[in-house]
Amino acid sequence: MEMLAEQYIDGDYARHSFLDCSLIYDDPEAPVAALSGLEHLEGMTVGILADGAVCPPRVVEDGRVALDRPAGRVIVGLEYVADLETMPVEIVGQEGASVGRKKQINAVSLLFHRTVGAKVGTSFDRMEIVKWRSTEPHGRPPRPYSGTKNLVIPTLAENVVSVCVRSDEPTRSTPRTCGSGKKNFNWGCWRTEISTRRIPRPLRTNSPRPTRAKTPPLSPNWPRTGTRSG
Repeated sequence: MEMLAEQYIDGDYARHSFLDCSLIYDDPEAPVAALSGLEHLEGMTVGILADGAVCPPRVVEDGRVALDRPAGRVIVGLEYVADLETMPVEIVGQEGASVGRKKQINAVSLLFHRTVGAKVGTSFDRMEIVKWRSTEPHGRPPRPYSGTKNLVIPTLAENVVSVCVRSDEPTRSTPRTCGSGKKNFNWGCWRTEISTRRIPRPLRTNSPRPTRAKTPPLSPNWPRTGTRSG
């Protein structure tokens, strides 16, 4: 019988499952180098989280998978992909809105909460891996990170740009806020596009403006029409 895994709120993420149809082994006193009992995933490629570290995907054979090294807490199951894409980024400058004009994002700031794995980019085909490891010793998994990550994203100028975030590992990922840093948009490219569509204005010159010819005054003997007789 398959049951829903316990919802992760806080604490050690290595004890919680972020995989589908997963099997959990939890006995730190008796580490294992392989995990059996996976007949329901026979022939499938599964994700593995061993003692909080992400292991390479493996194919289940004879209901078991081998680990890179012995581990006391192992979670094996089907990986799934969680994607987040913002609305198209538009900005308003002195020359108007950027709708329909070329724009370029070269950096982005993301606020994460207790996150261990994520990728960021302007499309799901071109993504950068966020670096999480800081002061953890070698051989230990990275600690969950809460705070802002400033990322440089090499992209090209396009008419429609957005920020994409992907989580495809068996770890926790919780992005909360996405924003731009200092001058993250390629204003030069945007202004160039505007200048090609601007309606030209007449040039100003220093020559005097033409004057109208004055109408000569009427002669006192000139017959007047439309006047009443006395």
